[in-house]
Parts: sequence; C-alpha cells; structure tokens
Amino acid sequence: MATLTRDVPNITDISTRYTQDGKPLPIAEILTKRKPVFQDIPWVEANTTNGHRVGVETQLPEAVLRKLNAGVKPSTGKAADITEATAEFASLGQVDKVLAELSTNVSDFRVKKNGRHIEAIGQSFESQFFNGSKIQSAGFVGLKERYADATGDLSRQIIKLSGTGSNLTSIWVVGWGDDSVYGIYAKGTKAGIQHTDYGDELVDDGNGGKYPAYRDWFALQAGLAVEDPRCIARVANIKVSNLKVDPEPNTELVLINELIKATHRIERLESLNTVIYVNRDIYEWLDIQANNRRILALKQTELNGQPVNTFRGIPIRVSDALAWDEGAVA
Repeated sequence: MATLTRDVPNITDISTRYTQDGKPLPIAEILTKRKPVFQDIPWVEANTTNGHRVGVETQLPEAVLRKLNAGVKPSTGKAADITEATAEFASLGQVDKVLAELSTNVSDFRVKKNGRHIEAIGQSFESQFFNGSKIQSAGFVGLKERYADATGDLSRQIIKLSGTGSNLTSIWVVGWGDDSVYGIYAKGTKAGIQHTDYGDELVDDGNGGKYPAYRDWFALQAGLAVEDPRCIARVANIKVSNLKVDPEPNTELVLINELIKATHRIERLESLNTVIYVNRDIYEWLDIQANNRRILALKQTELNGQPVNTFRGIPIRVSDALAWDEGAVA
C-alpha cells in the first residue's frame, strides 16, 4: 500500500502552539478525528479583529522577452482587496458531577464526554464551509456561494452536468495551501478554540428533578479564505437517478471522467495539498464504477498512517455536509 504525507499544519498541529507541554488541545483532536475536512485544512490566524484581509489576485504582472541592453518597464498585477469573515460555532455541554469525579483526570473526562458537542461544532463548520449562510453577519461565505454561476468569472472552475431539479449534489476538489485556500481562526485565540469551565451547578434532568453537573462551553471561531479561486473546482448538477453501474464510455455518467476534468482545473495541482470531497452515495458509486471498469486510477493508500481511497494519488474524503439538496447550477 502506497503512503501519502500531509505537509501542511491542520488544526491539531496549530493547537500545539498554545499548550505548555506541546500536546494538541483535546478539542482539536476530536474535531480532526470526527470531521474529515479538519484533517486537511491549513490554518492561519486572522490578521484583523473582524476577519482576514486578503488580496485576491485577478491579473498577473506582465513579463516580457528582454533584449540585451534593453530595459523592462515596471508592471503590477491586479488584486481585489477583500475581508474574509469568521463565525462562532458553539455548544454547551454538561456531565454528571459524580460520574466525572470517578475519573482520575476530571478535566480530560469532561472534554471526552462532551465529544458529541464538539463533533456538532465541527459538523456545523463543515456545513458552513460547503453550503455557506444566507445571513452573512452570522456566518462566512461557503463554497456553493462562491462557485454558483457557471457563466461568470469562475466558469472554468465549474463543471456543469445535466441534472435538473432540487435533489442534486456536487463533487468538490480543493487545493489547500497557505497562499491558495485555507482556514482562518479569530485573531488572539488559541487556534480559534475556546473552552470555558463554568464549574458545577444544579441542572434539570428533564423530569422535574435536579442533579449536580459540570457545565462546559465549547466554541470554534473560524472561517474560510480563498486567496486563489483557481485552486477549487466543482462538479455540479449530479443526479443520483442518472448514475449507472456500467454507463456508456465518454459520457458524464462516468464519474471518473468528471474527476479528471475537475483535477485539471486546479491551478498548481502538484504543489498543493489537494483533496476531493464527496457524499457517501457518490463515494459508493465511484467505487462501483471503478470496480466494474477495472479503473486503476482509484486506489487505497495511507495518509499519515490512516487508510484512504485516492484518485490519481489525491485523497477522497466523505462529507455528510454534501447532501442531495442542491438546486441546479445554471
């Protein structure tokens, strides 16, 4: 089995900067283990208190063929100055005090016992990452909102299939890098992670009774920055009823064909930490079609000691945030 390595720091790596013993923050470990996208995102601290200001390059500087004894006129590229927003994802957990104090390490026990709350935070972030939010003051711009127009400036990055209606989905190819696509965490925070210990207090059991419990506030203040939009590609308008076990060659129903197109749309593909994201059904169909056609482009390998399926060496991740609920991209 071939082995891949990840050369960009994810949230677990970043969190070690904020601990005295150099160990990852437990919350970061839970997020990374339970939500696929957190294994891949490189993180950068926001450079302002209300978000992250970036210059999105829209035109490269000029380059000329210089003759001997001839000069070159100075030139500059063009960039759009934008501020990427962060959002707060929070959950309040509680653990029975008696149960917690049976553990030798009460603090670690409380964090692990509240793992579902932390997972919910990760799920909410992942949904925002792909789907975005209509209320921008409470969220950040997601991929679907950025790559929603197949006739606009980013038309080359959107591969539009023929599915219609409202029960569609997409495949996403993201080229992660600190100068392409990356996560941002709130300025002055510990990797965007907040854990507030509210101690123990009496809480309701839901049946009119009360019991002592430890209460913990967990939050993630984070967002998404797309510095180079050419490092993301979307295969849109996929309809599950159109998929076949053995489709006709050279048609859009062969999902491998669409993956080939999408990966070729990624700028600087070889130099980025590129990852493919699909939902569970698409992951299954990729496996079925590849097996039926004996396609060798899909293989199983290892990434940092974990088994992962790959397409031409690019890891494929399953995300439950990618449902069959998309409208058609025009």
